Amino acid sequence: MTYVFEKTFGKYDSSTNFEGNTLRVEYTLSSVSNGIKVVEMWRLGEDEFGDVDWHFHRLNWMSKDAQANLMDELERDYMDNHSTMAHPDFVEAASGDLMGPDGLPLNFPFG
Repeated sequence: MTYVFEKTFGKYDSSTNFEGNTLRVEYTLSSVSNGIKVVEMWRLGEDEFGDVDWHFHRLNWMSKDAQANLMDELERDYMDNHSTMAHPDFVEAASGDLMGPDGLPLNFPFG
């Protein structure tokens, strides 16, 4: 499963004039390293000819500081929006321990 994160470049987020451009990052959580991996990146903004469109972008085209900041933002996005920590009922529901308002498990067999 992949996730999409978007951010707007600020004045100091890029070594070139990408201020105000949107960066869209498709990322995943590796089942091998248990870490965030970037799948693809695109930048919405002007190219050298003045055409505004989505342009392919790479993590290694960014400075080391910008790479580290982006990875921190992706980790925060994952933890805040996609992890079981963001959805505490997920673990209980998956294990059948989530209780309904009547005090019975939501997966209680009726009939």
